[in-house]
Amino acid sequence: MTDRTIEEHDQVIDGKFYGAIRGGNVLEYGPGTEETFANHCIERGARYVVCISASYFNVERYHRRIARQIMQKTTVISQLIKKIRGPKGEILRIADDGAHITLAANSFDRIVALWSLPYYGRNMTECKQLLRRMMTMLKPGGIAIICPLMVGGASPGPEFITEEKLIPILEASVFKTEGFDFHVDKVKIGRDDPKSRLIITKVK
Repeated sequence: MTDRTIEEHDQVIDGKFYGAIRGGNVLEYGPGTEETFANHCIERGARYVVCISASYFNVERYHRRIARQIMQKTTVISQLIKKIRGPKGEILRIADDGAHITLAANSFDRIVALWSLPYYGRNMTECKQLLRRMMTMLKPGGIAIICPLMVGGASPGPEFITEEKLIPILEASVFKTEGFDFHVDKVKIGRDDPKSRLIITKVK
C-alpha cells in the first residue's frame, strides 16, 4: 500500500478502535514501508503489532535492521504466537501476500486493513477468505476496520469489483456470520472521494 499520514489513518479509525490498544495486540495488513500506523500503535502502548506485507519479500526496500526481523512464509506460526504472548511491545513483520496465513484464533484486539484490501483480496474468493480469517483471529470484543472496500487491485481489471458491487455480495454471505456485528459507512479521507468503511465487531 501507499504510505499514509497518521492524520489520514485517524480519519478512518474511530475512538473505539484505540480504546483497546494499550496492552493489546494489533494486526495490520499492508503497513507501507514507513509503518506509520504500526509505530503509532506502539507509541499508544500496544503490546505487539503484527504487520503482514508482500512488500517485505523485497527486503532491500527496508533498513538493514528491519530486514533482519522480517519473517518469511516458512516461519513457524506457533513460534510467532508464543512471542506475541511475551511481555515486550514491538512490531513483528511477516512476509506474505495475506491470502493464506492465519494466526491463532482469538489473538488480536484490533485488526486493520487500510488502503490494502484491493491488493490482498485479489478476487472475490480471496476477499471472503481474508475477511473470515480476520474474524477468526479477533478476540471477543475485538474490532476490525477495512477501508476502502474494493477487490482486485487499485484500478479496473478482470477481477476488479467496486465497493458499490462488493457490499451487496458481502451482505449475502460474510455478513450473515453469527457472533459478529457488521457496520458499513462512508468516510472522507483527505482530498479523496468518500470511501466505504467496514467495521467488524466480534460480540462473542
